[in-house]
Amino acid sequence: LVAEVGAGQVVIAGDSAGGGMALSLVQQRRDAEESLPAALVLFSPWLDVTLSDPAQPALDEGDPILSLESLRISGAWWAGNLAPTDPRISPLFGSLEGFPRMAVFTGTNDLLYPDATRLAERAEDAGVDLTLYEYPNMFHVWMGVMPQMMPEASRALDEAAAFIQSTKDA
Repeated sequence: LVAEVGAGQVVIAGDSAGGGMALSLVQQRRDAEESLPAALVLFSPWLDVTLSDPAQPALDEGDPILSLESLRISGAWWAGNLAPTDPRISPLFGSLEGFPRMAVFTGTNDLLYPDATRLAERAEDAGVDLTLYEYPNMFHVWMGVMPQMMPEASRALDEAAAFIQSTKDA
């Protein structure tokens, strides 16, 4: 796709583990001195498989989709022989220097909410343009759950589309 339309016309998006993969992909492309996409859009991204944020145990009960127990198992499987802090596994531990603009959507009841807020802090420190869309009381990947029946999901998808359009217009 990059060869066909140019990296500046590409927006990479992902949800949950796919959000972590999207961030890791851009880190790896940057480190290999390859062209970067125009932007990233991350929905409820899983960015730290160590699950070490002290706020996560309190969120464990309020997220109907995820649990710390299942994430610990999945994270160990995903890491394989790599350290769980390796940025290819937990991109929150990688550098954000030189990153394109990002939109991150998260709910305050999402077990991965701390990952999103920590990413926003790290982006600010690195001078990266990141817009954090925080939705009160929303759970993991709520924006993919029947947007036609959930106004918050519809609004998040509209905001993502507007963000992508503004990237194209820039």
